[in-house]
Amino acid sequence: MTEGPIAMTSAATPPRAEPAIADRGRWLDLGLGLLRALLVIAALAGVLVYRTALIASLRGWILGALVVGVPLLLGLELRALLRARARAAARVWPRRLLVGLWALCAALLAITEGGFRLTRAAVLGADPERLAEIGAHIVVGFRDPEDLRDLVERDAIAGVYVSRRNITELGALTVARVLADLQARRRERGMPPLLVAADQEGGVVSHLSPPLTRMPPLSSLVDRTSSERLGELSAAASEYADTHGRELGELGVNLNFAPVVDLRVAVDRAFDRYTRIEARAIASDPALVIAAADGYCAGLRARRVACTLKHFPGIGRVREDTHYFAGHLTATRPELAGGEWRPFRTLAGAGEPSTLMMLSHTIVDAIDPEVPASLSEPVVDGLLRGAWGLDRTVLITDDLSMFPISLGPGGVGGASVDALAAGVDLLLISYDPDLYYEAAAELLDLWETLPRDRIVRARRRIGGLQGWIVGG
Repeated sequence: MTEGPIAMTSAATPPRAEPAIADRGRWLDLGLGLLRALLVIAALAGVLVYRTALIASLRGWILGALVVGVPLLLGLELRALLRARARAAARVWPRRLLVGLWALCAALLAITEGGFRLTRAAVLGADPERLAEIGAHIVVGFRDPEDLRDLVERDAIAGVYVSRRNITELGALTVARVLADLQARRRERGMPPLLVAADQEGGVVSHLSPPLTRMPPLSSLVDRTSSERLGELSAAASEYADTHGRELGELGVNLNFAPVVDLRVAVDRAFDRYTRIEARAIASDPALVIAAADGYCAGLRARRVACTLKHFPGIGRVREDTHYFAGHLTATRPELAGGEWRPFRTLAGAGEPSTLMMLSHTIVDAIDPEVPASLSEPVVDGLLRGAWGLDRTVLITDDLSMFPISLGPGGVGGASVDALAAGVDLLLISYDPDLYYEAAAELLDLWETLPRDRIVRARRRIGGLQGWIVGG
């Protein structure tokens, strides 16, 4: 008799597994929802930064992922929202929010990429004479040789920067053939030679090694020399430079961004990934720096390769890594004149057309506490052109892709206008060549506002350098 009630009681008891399954389902839904939210946030971040120099080296991959992923995930979220509405689900607002965010992401991507492509088309389709006028002041890096050929055919650049990336991706022989072909095309059209630049200092900055010979830093010559034997140091540096000049010339490079003439000063740099100036500087004594740099430039000159004194106004005691931050040089003007500035003034003062000077994005508090030296009229026109009388020296900016400039309030476009207006001759855009179009577009718009006399003198200096390269 007891079996019936007992059996009925057992049958009426609900299974204990169902609540656990429901809990796991809710946690799974929560986890998937969080994952979807993180995906759209990551996509939005990617859209906002992929056109900046922050991730220029990964831009192609990120753009490809965004172009494929954003429409796909927007479609999936929209489908999920429609299904939830059809089932009259109680909570559809999270899906609506995700759909809205993905739609925003798609719109921003279309605006950003569309804007870049429109700017590029406008620059390449600009008046040829005006494009050639602004192009005569720009040295640009490259990824695709075909893009480079387009710019050269339009006379839209004065020079090209060869990087480790080019050597790695294309190979040294291909790079040499591309450069030779571009120079031949320029000669056929009666144009001056392209400035072909590289960053081959020796030591930690040997961007074309391999295949070029990896050499110790120039400072290795100084460490064995006393100030009483400056002639020997200069001769040794000239012999050192002969290897650089010969190998660079064989590749097709006619302008080297060396030597570093910043003084070696021990300072505490909390974050210093790229500057590493203590490992690159020749010495702390200006006399040793002058002797070594003078010999180095003479060695390059003998191989018909121009040298570049860098990085004015001297970044040896700057605490910030100027690739990321706007560094400040806080020393007084007399301190700088007796120390950091001596190599620059002595070596550039000789007036050799084959000796350029690179201007860093460091702010010189004693002269212009607001604007980087590379863009500052008081620094360029007031000090260098005026007080020092460097009217024959070609001045080139450090890479405008660096974050203090490219992420600054005026961007690369505003900085390009400011630099040329201040009296700089050449603009370097090497790390992120896509920024060329931003610079060119701004220059095309504001070209008539630039001081004519400074542009004329700049063209004369650049022409003198190009004439020297071909043996004039």
